[in-house]
Amino acid sequence: YDNCYTSTDLVASFTTDVTDTFRTFRCDDLDEDGRDTFELRMYVTDPSDNFEYCTTTIIIQDNNNYCNRDTGEEGGEEEEEAQSVAVSGHVFNEQHEMMDGVEIMLMNDSPEYPLMSTTDNDGTYAFQELKMYEDFSVEPHKSDDYRTGVSTLDVVLIQRHILGIQDLQSHYQQIAADVNNSGSVSASDIIQLRKLVLGIIDELPSTEPWRFVDAAQSWDADDSPFPFKEMQEVYNIEKDQKDLDFIGIKVGDINGSASQNARDIETRSIYSMGYKVLDQLDGRVEIQIVNTGEMDLEGFQFELNIDGDLTYEATTSSGIEINSSHLSVLSEDALKVRVSWNDVEEYGGGAGHLFSIHLRKQDVNSTPQVTLQNEVIKPEVYDGYLETRNLDIVELGKEVEVSGMIVFQNAPNPFNQSTTISFALEQDREVTLRVYDLSGKVIYNRTRNYAAGFQEWPLDADQLNAHGILYYQVESGSQLVTKKMISLK
Repeated sequence: YDNCYTSTDLVASFTTDVTDTFRTFRCDDLDEDGRDTFELRMYVTDPSDNFEYCTTTIIIQDNNNYCNRDTGEEGGEEEEEAQSVAVSGHVFNEQHEMMDGVEIMLMNDSPEYPLMSTTDNDGTYAFQELKMYEDFSVEPHKSDDYRTGVSTLDVVLIQRHILGIQDLQSHYQQIAADVNNSGSVSASDIIQLRKLVLGIIDELPSTEPWRFVDAAQSWDADDSPFPFKEMQEVYNIEKDQKDLDFIGIKVGDINGSASQNARDIETRSIYSMGYKVLDQLDGRVEIQIVNTGEMDLEGFQFELNIDGDLTYEATTSSGIEINSSHLSVLSEDALKVRVSWNDVEEYGGGAGHLFSIHLRKQDVNSTPQVTLQNEVIKPEVYDGYLETRNLDIVELGKEVEVSGMIVFQNAPNPFNQSTTISFALEQDREVTLRVYDLSGKVIYNRTRNYAAGFQEWPLDADQLNAHGILYYQVESGSQLVTKKMISLK
């Protein structure tokens, strides 16, 4: 037939005779077991008598014995057992850890379906006493917190894969990285996953927290895993099916940290960063986040709880580029600032000022209190080898407080082109800044007048004409504070 007619104009039949549209099968047509397979030709004819045909097969079976076959009642119990079958299997993750608590749904066209089972501690499920010669499909599901096993490190791994820096190591990792269920791995997955990490969203809108793949499915190394089989189907079942296995994949968990083995061996070193609270006279507050060590940073995440009747104004970059996509700010009983940061290139600037959070006091007499939280975001930092360390953030600068003046560590430190020395004055004063090299020679000496409050003194490396370990001294009235800094130029 041709394509000049709509489907409603076409006639289906068993021969070229368009009126031959019925076939009748009787008990005598079936074998002694009450079933048989028949081959048929199916014709499609259009109004111009053009036709095409295909050959198909039809399986007919008398499951309820309407044909009154001899079923051998003498061995009734044994015969009854022969008419039922079982479907079973295991569910495990990519690390071959058996998964308990996975809900397994068995589907069939009969009204009593679907049937449900749940995997036990060995990851096993089973459906017993099923009718033979039926068609079944098996599909797993697992409820869970979408954030289980998900962190900023997973964002780092997806980004490195997209940029071609380091491919994901398995097809299962690629499935885990498809956060928006688009059938590919893209920047959109990074955006959604970071929102999940920051608590902006509690669920991923286009996928369940776990995906399951037919364990028998395989791919060539360069193949895309999409689409993949998320259910297994059995047709005309004649015997027990014991190996309908599935592999569970936690969406967003690229490095497998949701696995039991990862949780059992989680022993990490602690890396410290710092913060400075710069309280300004006009009611503004700047909280500087400072890298206090020399470790290269691939990324980090943390949540700060800031008490003191404050409102959030902005976040500004310093040693790293940071923007609103890296942050979530909540105003509840206290201000909560959540941070999930990584960039195309790692931060290798050593110790120094990373970025600042700018706030405004509602009560100018209040004192901000900053605490590190571990409720929604686990404080972590990732080094240049993508190793995870627990993160601690401590207040800096208290040891340099003297009567009438506070002097902070310069930032960035070490520095190449320039650095800034910050200090706070109780009242208007004349301030002298001196810089010494290791031999004690004065290489910089200036005096300026400053108003009360938080102040900054910028320094260019060219003004010092020296590199290596240097000492700076801030003097005001009878107060004198000396600190160390490093110039790399």
